[in-house]
Amino acid sequence: MAVKYVVLNNGILVIERWAGRIPHCELIEHVRNRLNDGSITQGASFLADAREAYFPETTLEGLDELADLHINPDNKTTINRCALLVRYETWPLAKALETRAEKRGVMTLITFSMLDTACIWLGIDIDTAMSYLNRIAGNQRSFGR
Repeated sequence: MAVKYVVLNNGILVIERWAGRIPHCELIEHVRNRLNDGSITQGASFLADAREAYFPETTLEGLDELADLHINPDNKTTINRCALLVRYETWPLAKALETRAEKRGVMTLITFSMLDTACIWLGIDIDTAMSYLNRIAGNQRSFGR
């Protein structure tokens, strides 16, 4: 899978990095698994860097499916605030997800294009975030575009 994450600060912060082509079924599977990761506390903050990823199979209906995962009462964890970093081509899809999350009241999700702005909004240190993103990238296999 083209995603890796690290859980920090006793589960209150998750830093995640997506890269390459992400099939919709893998996106759904990953989010479902992460929502059931017992090392993540209820109401965690979340930084998702998807600037090197693209999601060619994910449609608007697929975004509904993704947002609905967060309202499952059987989930072991919840995300309170999510800063989603995307590139220009993915911006409309991310903004549509932002709207769906807001309508469902599942989390506060804001789309960003700059890491420093996302870190300021989340209240996390940019150097720490960059360090973990670089570590994740070093352990992540490359995917063609």
